[in-house]
Amino acid sequence: MINSYLLTKTLFPDEKSIGQMFTQIPDNCDLIIGIGSGTLNDYLCKFCSHKMKVDYFIVATAPSMDGYASDVAPLIVNNLKTTYEKVGRPKVILGDTDI
Repeated sequence: MINSYLLTKTLFPDEKSIGQMFTQIPDNCDLIIGIGSGTLNDYLCKFCSHKMKVDYFIVATAPSMDGYASDVAPLIVNNLKTTYEKVGRPKVILGDTDI
């Protein structure tokens, strides 16, 4: 069964947004797929998949973004930028090399 969660607002990588995401992800989720860059990759895919102990795939949409393959996730916690290290890397990074 495939469940989807469509983000319809500007993402802000803080603990409130992460909490909202966790309320929408079903308990039986075994893979996260993100389409985007920056905040989406860092907080939704990296951090949430790390905490849930599931794999994630990212479809890269910004060729200038260099964080797709890094294993850190910078988040805003208590109004302070906090970098979480060793949160893992995606199992798959898809991107168009012609852009």
